[in-house]
Amino acid sequence: MLRIDARKTQHDRARPQVFQFGLALADHTKTGDASELVTWSSRTPAIPATVQMLPVPAAAELPRELQLINRASGWPFSNPNSVALIRAVNALQRLGKAKALATLEKYVKLTDTFGYIDDQEVVFWIIRVLFEPIRLDDRIPNPAIAVCLVDRDSADAANWPLDPMAVVDDIPFMVGERIGGSGMPEPPSAHVEWARRHGVVRDEPLKPTTNPILVAEAILRSQRFKQLADDLRGQARHLIRSQALAMLDGIVPPTATKHDNDATKEQQWNALVER
Repeated sequence: MLRIDARKTQHDRARPQVFQFGLALADHTKTGDASELVTWSSRTPAIPATVQMLPVPAAAELPRELQLINRASGWPFSNPNSVALIRAVNALQRLGKAKALATLEKYVKLTDTFGYIDDQEVVFWIIRVLFEPIRLDDRIPNPAIAVCLVDRDSADAANWPLDPMAVVDDIPFMVGERIGGSGMPEPPSAHVEWARRHGVVRDEPLKPTTNPILVAEAILRSQRFKQLADDLRGQARHLIRSQALAMLDGIVPPTATKHDNDATKEQQWNALVER
């Protein structure tokens, strides 16, 4: 079976389209007694007899809640704008527990193939904001996906109940950093099952403040943030500020660039806070 990632084409999923395709031979280089390296080149001409037109039908329209989850995928590392995450959480909150979980399971199923696995990570973050433990002495488990803030067995863990996140004034912020890891990451279906057994949907939708800059600053000045390790604070500070600015895209012009030094970045941020 041949799989093609339509995201790398000019495919409009809302209407039927036709694409030309063909097969090309690869180069095979032996790298051992029983192994070889197979490489394809874009310069290799297609075999004429295989060239055909491939019709791609229009995809069925996704429910609005699934579309919102998909728009929030990539948060926060490749898509730092929390507005998409807030919209997805609020849309699911209105569905109630059973329908919200069914929608999250549907999203996991749709993305459980061919290059979409990373998109599933947003399910962990949605569950942490959308659900609360039924028992007061319980906590939402930390996702085992190589995103770290504090040791779950340390004294600081109590300061970050949504580790590695924080929700302040109804705005979700990622505070933890992505670290290197080995082995298979935890599937989001495990947290969907936790929510089914031990979680309850939040009573009210998120009603975020209109000033994420000051919310970010409140996190950075908090005692719990100051207690984090020095190296973690530096990475978290950049990430938190990036999320605040992303939520104001088109409203507040970009401040620092990658070429600015730390002192310049700090000066520009402080000026923005004052403004």
